[in-house]
Amino acid sequence: MSFLSKLKRKGNSPAEPRGKRRDSEPRTVASVCYARHLTDPDASDYEITKAWSQVEKEMVIVAEGSVGLASLSPDDLDQLDSRENSQLVHVDAFYVDRFAVTNDQFQVFVDDGGYENFDLWPESVLPMVLNFVDTTGCPGPAFWANGRTPQGRGHHPVVGVSWYEAYAFARWCGKRLVNCAEWQHAATWADSGSGRHRYPWGDSFNANFANTWEAKREDTVPVDQYADGATANGIHQMVGNVWEWTDTLFEAQMSKGLRIVTDGPMAEIRGGAYDTYFTSQATCRFRSAQAIAARHPNLGFRLCLTASDLCQPNDSYAFCDQGE
Repeated sequence: MSFLSKLKRKGNSPAEPRGKRRDSEPRTVASVCYARHLTDPDASDYEITKAWSQVEKEMVIVAEGSVGLASLSPDDLDQLDSRENSQLVHVDAFYVDRFAVTNDQFQVFVDDGGYENFDLWPESVLPMVLNFVDTTGCPGPAFWANGRTPQGRGHHPVVGVSWYEAYAFARWCGKRLVNCAEWQHAATWADSGSGRHRYPWGDSFNANFANTWEAKREDTVPVDQYADGATANGIHQMVGNVWEWTDTLFEAQMSKGLRIVTDGPMAEIRGGAYDTYFTSQATCRFRSAQAIAARHPNLGFRLCLTASDLCQPNDSYAFCDQGE
């Protein structure tokens, strides 16, 4: 069950080259929202085929499989990075973004009136949307000014956005947030000798592979840095730089007649950030959470698509026939 529905009730592809990625042209609605065509039954073959070309460039296929999630029992909350007492969860095949959503991409959402389009937001939080403003009172992430991306940070991950803002952006562009099982499944990779790894690159922490406290940067970096720390199939920064929102409600399970009570709903976050001190928290398995309205400087998100939901073109040569 998705996170939002709960609130209402209360194989891998070959790796891309590891060089840095920069967008050669300014982002547009069409370039950010290509995924809309893949679930639109009225989309033309040309639109679908062109969208698939963007998927191949910006996303990675993750084959179906099972992943062991650390227990959220209060008795085990000190072992949220442990393989012990884990729950095996099946994950269907999906496509996931190679990079976290950037400021440049989120700027298109802001400019397109995303904060004024109430159809994108859960009805119960519409009054709260008015408070999702930047340092100058304009709609946008908490640390922007005048509704604009901070200078020189277009290719950094967008931060200062709540779970609701990430959810609205996902609906706008035709994707969805990754749930915690999908996130962990994408971040880890199977090895016939040792099973799933602790980090995207293996079982030992390497400070040169991730932007955590040990890197001493004390800030985010562009989403294509630390390429050596990417997964084997080219998913970047699953550990370090920013924590990432997931579409999973964080609920500690009852144990011995006790349960953890919070002031409001919390969503699970994954991956650690530039200010994560303990390497045991900057892993593929560690589970943490934030209040869903939180807008922190070390918290961003990435998106995905369910593979079985996507349209295929009837004419596979439609894109070539009409040109780019």
